[in-house]
Amino acid sequence: MNHNRREIEAEQLEADLALTKAELAAALWQRPLIADSQVHVALDMALSSWHALKAEGGAPPTIAIGRRVYVRTADLRAWLDARPARVA
Repeated sequence: MNHNRREIEAEQLEADLALTKAELAAALWQRPLIADSQVHVALDMALSSWHALKAEGGAPPTIAIGRRVYVRTADLRAWLDARPARVA
């Protein structure tokens, strides 16, 4: 069973890598859960910035399923909506 799961994960990774960054970000927003390791892609931010937000307690809540950590897309949207807009 582990072998099949690894094959499926490898196929998913290949499919994700085939997408452009923008296409991947758009695809991530369509999922009900976004892997914690991919949230920075959906937000178009550096991974280090995402880790800093989490360390400061300023990120949306995460959920663990087994050993994997996810953010609910709905929680991520609500978190974004609650953040004050900055005028550039």
